[in-house]
Amino acid sequence: MESYQELSREEYLAFLLLYAAYADLELNRIETEEILDCIDKDIFRDTRRYFLSLNDKARLDVILGQKETYLGTREQIDAALAGIKELFLCDREMLPIEQFYYNFLEREFNS
Repeated sequence: MESYQELSREEYLAFLLLYAAYADLELNRIETEEILDCIDKDIFRDTRRYFLSLNDKARLDVILGQKETYLGTREQIDAALAGIKELFLCDREMLPIEQFYYNFLEREFNS
């Protein structure tokens, strides 16, 4: 695995929520507002810039590479999954691709 930028806790959360939001290949206004409810606007902007500079594999590498740092406890995993689920449900029912991403991340976080 390549070496990627170390993220702060808030940057990691923003990155994780961006990863989830882009599951359907778009970030819409409602999803953006949902993320901004829990992430500082400047951190969101900078993290999104970094997120968009990476390909899909690199994005997943960043998430999994820093998983132990930010998702080391059951409570942290549960909170992350709850945030992802809330994001997926904020604009409509969970799409099949969003359900796939949720299930995939749940397995990865618990492994």
